[in-house]
Amino acid sequence: MAKIIQIDFKRDRSQKKTASSRTVMLDFTQALAQVPGLIQKIWMINNENTSKAGGIYLFEDEASVFDYFNGPIFNRIISDPNFEEIVVKSFELNEKYSFLAEGSVTDLLRGLSGFKSNSFKTSESILFQ
Repeated sequence: MAKIIQIDFKRDRSQKKTASSRTVMLDFTQALAQVPGLIQKIWMINNENTSKAGGIYLFEDEASVFDYFNGPIFNRIISDPNFEEIVVKSFELNEKYSFLAEGSVTDLLRGLSGFKSNSFKTSESILFQ
């Protein structure tokens, strides 16, 4: 069953954006595109409170989430001093209502291995804090 991971953090915005920092973000984005089992990442930023940011990740299954958390990208995030107060939450994908809502995730759901009409799980777990 597909898994949704939400990662929130406070980041140091005191440093100015430079060509180097944009290159780091581009490299990070390209590395994410190579993560096995990662279907999509949605980037988040709170423009009212510019120190808060994060992402929503849609993974194929729990094994892919496990591999991501034990891999180099996540280890880079948690060891970077520019990211503070990291909170990771895990959710079951509510396939039925996501499918019925015809949102942008619908096409992704159609590509997953089978739509389960009895899928009503909405559990949340904090995995890292």
